[in-house]
Amino acid sequence: MKKTFAPYEFSRTELEILKELTQSPASISELAKRIGKSQPTSTAAVEKLQTKGFVATKRVGMRKIVKLSQAKHAHLLRELFLTYPHVPWESILADSQILPLLKLENVATAPVSKATEWRIMRNLMAHGIIIHDAKGQTVNPRFDKIGEFIHEFVNFVNLKLATQVSENAAIVWASGAQFIMRVAAGTAIKDKRLRLLQRPHWRPMVSL
Repeated sequence: MKKTFAPYEFSRTELEILKELTQSPASISELAKRIGKSQPTSTAAVEKLQTKGFVATKRVGMRKIVKLSQAKHAHLLRELFLTYPHVPWESILADSQILPLLKLENVATAPVSKATEWRIMRNLMAHGIIIHDAKGQTVNPRFDKIGEFIHEFVNFVNLKLATQVSENAAIVWASGAQFIMRVAAGTAIKDKRLRLLQRPHWRPMVSL
């Protein structure tokens, strides 16, 4: 089964909310007002960000307060926003714009046209995020945090997939979105993205 970039995809609204939360926690109605979106749209975006591990929410009276989570990938994204405020991250990371960065972390993604891929790469190079060196295209060392962010975000998605199979799953090897995990014998494997590797005393699985 081919991977898509869906687990790593951001909408522009999600990124606008994350940028606001780098400043301070806020209620959903406050966030909606700040970014100029409806409350239902903002609520849906917050729910998606919570699924991705970027935000946490709590009830304070009748209000739902949203803040950045303690997850490492959320912390690294906040650092990107604050360290490089001149970069339009809402455009750099939104939708298919994130594809080249995922590919540099060995994440297989849905194919896009060469014209689209070149347009995305040109935008990243225009902001100095992607450069050419002896190894080919790579993340500019000045933006090393973006590579670290993508790496940690991919690790989060891997672990989430593993723990959906078993709370006691342990990832024993990973390279980008490819990973092997160990689970107890007899664990039911229903996710078609995973395949079983037989071993005498334990049974790891690797994502396809």
